[in-house]
Amino acid sequence: MGWVVVVGVVLIGLIFQMSKSKGSTTPAISANPATPSVEESRQRLAAMVDHNKRRAAILPDDEARELAEALRVDAETYWSHAFNTARQAGKDERFCTHLGLFSTACAILTGEQHPPKSLNGGLNLETVPFESLQTDEARSAFIEYCVAKVMPAQADWSALNTALLKFGDEVFAKSKSQPNPDGYIFEMIYRETLDWQKFLAEAISVQLKSRNQ
Repeated sequence: MGWVVVVGVVLIGLIFQMSKSKGSTTPAISANPATPSVEESRQRLAAMVDHNKRRAAILPDDEARELAEALRVDAETYWSHAFNTARQAGKDERFCTHLGLFSTACAILTGEQHPPKSLNGGLNLETVPFESLQTDEARSAFIEYCVAKVMPAQADWSALNTALLKFGDEVFAKSKSQPNPDGYIFEMIYRETLDWQKFLAEAISVQLKSRNQ
């Protein structure tokens, strides 16, 4: 069975590829239209999600709650299938967790179980802060993240922020070994290009305010 999985430092590298493309005066365009740059892939995915967010925003509250619950059920189904398939194939916990994250992102954020490969860069970026979590927390937090991206009022922000703040702690700890600690933290969190970066930046701000009270 073929596996298309990107893990670990490669995922972190994708963030810096995206940032370089975003920060250039001329948008980075892939020489091969079939293989878009990471930033192009992110933009395509973001447009799809924004479209769904606008549609969800006009729903009455009761319908929005029902849709959020249906999304969670679907996400659990896709996660379980991907995770268990990898487990049965003898893959380790980390691989299984990433496949669960990526497969859930594919199905929930694009509406397709097998979306175009041109979206892979953007989809991989969405899983970054959940990769190092324990399996159960990664699953539940990422599902709430998917809800938050489309229907923020329906998300369990307590569970999501707890998970994101753990990643934030990892970023600050790792920054100490980087040549440019502040630049690393900016690219990983405060550039706020991805929704999880925006959510994490806000969670850190709230946390700091509560500590200073």
